[in-house]
Amino acid sequence: MQTNNELLKQIGKPDLKYLGNGMQSRVFALDDDYVLKVYGDDIGYDNIIRLKLFYESLDTKQVLFKTPSIIDVQQVGGKIIVTEKRINGICPNKKHLNTLPIKELKNYFRNYVDTLFDIQKITTTFLKIAEPLDLKGDFFKYKKYNSWNEMLIYNLEVKFKESETIFNQKVNNIKYVYKALKSKVAKLVITSMTLIHGDFFPANSMVNAEYGITAILDFGILTTVGDPIFDIALGWLFSDMYNEVTILDIKKYLKPFMQERLTGEEKKRFDLYILVYSFISANMYATNDPTNGHFNWCIHNLNNEKYLGCLF
Repeated sequence: MQTNNELLKQIGKPDLKYLGNGMQSRVFALDDDYVLKVYGDDIGYDNIIRLKLFYESLDTKQVLFKTPSIIDVQQVGGKIIVTEKRINGICPNKKHLNTLPIKELKNYFRNYVDTLFDIQKITTTFLKIAEPLDLKGDFFKYKKYNSWNEMLIYNLEVKFKESETIFNQKVNNIKYVYKALKSKVAKLVITSMTLIHGDFFPANSMVNAEYGITAILDFGILTTVGDPIFDIALGWLFSDMYNEVTILDIKKYLKPFMQERLTGEEKKRFDLYILVYSFISANMYATNDPTNGHFNWCIHNLNNEKYLGCLF
């Protein structure tokens, strides 16, 4: 792997200050107002251009936090170079969260819940219902869908075909679970479709000194327009995905704050979407690798009797 100095020399920007890593990029300061993100070609130039147009389409007048703004996209020496407006603040990763006093940690996560629900207030003319933002289709296969239900069912079918053998070994009554998931999704009636971030978790937020959320980052891999409860359920699930915050049981703490905002029908969809996500994403990071942490986490969810109760 290239060092930061080697990478900056390759793209002709040797003197930039390193700020940190994103999921797929390295981030450097251009000046007080702009940052440079360096991606490999695997992200796809067309995908970044699409992301730029998506960000430009967002109407955020109804929310208090910022969203990213891409200024320029270039291809240089096998890399994709993206200039973005700089968003000031702290990105609260798990190490940072574990150092917070309990009062401040709880304050941040109450803000986290508010922000998760506020994402629904952002509007876009760029995406239609069940139109994935990600052209690569690492999670939702990129194709034209006629409905939210169809998109979920199609991707359940694709993943079952890819992973039936390992699912048979690892998931109790997998054929029943698979059929029940498809049946439940097919019967969903959603009255309101809104923007879905799809990957909202602490490190995709930025906070000020008081732990108010000032920005949300990294739309893309599951971003679409659909049932907002999908986003709510995943935001809860991702709040401390692998239970790495040791000073507080985050998901247990957050559940009442989230549940009090949901109707009875929405609560039923909450657990259903956890199962759908776990099914679709089980082999995303290392295809059918039983030693992979994310895979095992998904299998654990698919065997969790509490979540499975929504299928009966």
